[in-house]
Amino acid sequence: IHPVLQSVAKRFRGRVLVLGLLDDIHLVGPQDQVAAAFAFLRQLAATHGQRLSAGKCLAWSPSGSYADSIRALASGNDADVRIAADGFDVLGLPTGPANGLSAALLARTMDPAHRGRPNFAQKLDALRRLAATSVTAKDPLHKRDGSAAALLLLRICALPTCTYMMRCLPPAVTAATAAAVDGAVRTFMSELASPVGTEPMPIAAGSLPAAIMGLPLRAGGLGLEQAEKVAPLAHVAAFVANAPTIVRMYSEQEEGPCEIGRAHV
Repeated sequence: IHPVLQSVAKRFRGRVLVLGLLDDIHLVGPQDQVAAAFAFLRQLAATHGQRLSAGKCLAWSPSGSYADSIRALASGNDADVRIAADGFDVLGLPTGPANGLSAALLARTMDPAHRGRPNFAQKLDALRRLAATSVTAKDPLHKRDGSAAALLLLRICALPTCTYMMRCLPPAVTAATAAAVDGAVRTFMSELASPVGTEPMPIAAGSLPAAIMGLPLRAGGLGLEQAEKVAPLAHVAAFVANAPTIVRMYSEQEEGPCEIGRAHV
């Protein structure tokens, strides 16, 4: 598929931005140009014995309105494109209309009934089960191997997925989710630190125990970064690091972009 994408990018250089990761392809630009690039992509893919997966190709416009060229792609029973008015996922993160995106992200991250890849709340539940495996009747006051493993996985596996989210999405979108993540981590740590059979003592935001949790290991803390503090910094750092590339890719783009994403082949 890479030679096909290179050909599309070359033909529509300066008009359509072509992004691809494995079999996820995104075409970004003015709607008529995106429609033409999509048709060319479909044609080239066919010459290589590949076809776009109907029903997995989505079109979304920030304006909420769609040109006839886009609607034509989404018409008919065997249409290759569906208009996704509410947006769709890009590399595991929701994108779409600003209105409702924060609530969608919060539900995606903290809803225990979420379907798909395990979200943060579901990962915490798994870590609770892991921590409980070390508790025995002979040793009810000490949580050893299981709790240590749960803390390690929280720090190096579960929390970094939230940091990825905060790097990619604006702080205004991630603020509610960051607060929920911090609260869930404090609750989890209070449970982890409490003797079996006792009621966990809540850890309040801004308290000394919460501050110690957020300190680096080298400073005597637990290395559990506080999402509310990290979110704005992570987003700014990611933007600054990628700004030259973003400017270069978008400098020649016209207004009125439309994106066709998840064009699986």
